Amino acid sequence: MEKFSELESIILNPIDFARTVKVIGNASGDISRHLEQINWLPNSTLMSVTVSFSASTGRQLTEKELAEVIKHCDEVIRLD
Repeated sequence: MEKFSELESIILNPIDFARTVKVIGNASGDISRHLEQINWLPNSTLMSVTVSFSASTGRQLTEKELAEVIKHCDEVIRLD
């Protein structure tokens, strides 16, 4: 299950990663409107996310897969 596998090499902090995954979700195309919601990452990291996302070859997640990913992100955030 891979939507944007490159993200894990850009955002190394697990909490920031989980929060960012929740915001990006199953986005496609231009993700700038999603990234506007992210205020916990430096601008340089957001730029890296944007560039990498545009070159990503990942696939859309099914609704079930996305729900499972979001559930796990929520758990990571809750445990923090």
